[in-house]
Amino acid sequence: MPLIRRGALGFGLMAFADHLSSGVGVSIPLGPLNGLFGGAGTASPGLGGTADDAPPPPLESYIGRLGSLSGSRVLDVGAGTSGGSEGFLKHGAQEVVVTGLARLDQMDMVPTVRATMSEEELSAPPALGALGADGEATKAVACHPYDLAGANLGTFDLVHCADQLRRATDPAKVTENLREVAGGAVILCERYDPDLDRFQPSDVMEYVGAGRIPRWWRFGQSILCQLLQDAGFKRVTVLASLRDTHAVDPRDRYWSLIRAE
Repeated sequence: MPLIRRGALGFGLMAFADHLSSGVGVSIPLGPLNGLFGGAGTASPGLGGTADDAPPPPLESYIGRLGSLSGSRVLDVGAGTSGGSEGFLKHGAQEVVVTGLARLDQMDMVPTVRATMSEEELSAPPALGALGADGEATKAVACHPYDLAGANLGTFDLVHCADQLRRATDPAKVTENLREVAGGAVILCERYDPDLDRFQPSDVMEYVGAGRIPRWWRFGQSILCQLLQDAGFKRVTVLASLRDTHAVDPRDRYWSLIRAE
């Protein structure tokens, strides 16, 4: 199991795990961060969208690293209203299926926070990750990342998943579902804290606790690779580290772009 460190005041239980096991190809580039993006981000009221909880890097900032999409079938997990499907189509995808949440209460929320909210609030679309509409070559499906394997979506040449693991109480369940629907590669774009990778050769994730914003975890880059490995992927490669120049919290400045097959 991974080393888990309690966030906030920094006390709690730690448990150690071996580093990435042999037999699985894991490639992590060394040297300086090799990507940069900026912009004011998205500030929306309510759970899932505040000024200090900006969305992931725009797809256009890294889609060129994903290889040929010509004629491919793409799944964009949790993309909701991000508009990423247009980017996939412009780069040659034949079909894009976009999943999102129809209601706020489909998020992994702290029970005490859920109890303070009205039915009207709980039934409203989330500020980020809301379900979009069908398009000419896109299909919008209301589906939690936990439920991908059972949603009869088929398999996909490319599965893209951005900013979902830290918002799930069980990130391993998300990566397992990604593996079930991946006929080709999975592209994971997730925030990470380089400070947590100093515990090598152990892989580290920090329990943050969601509060009113559904973000449960802070990850080291190596534990993101470990989660994909544990889900059954045989080759895991870090494609890029992207720096968000407008992140409020310095520990949230970095996004890891990872390919798993």
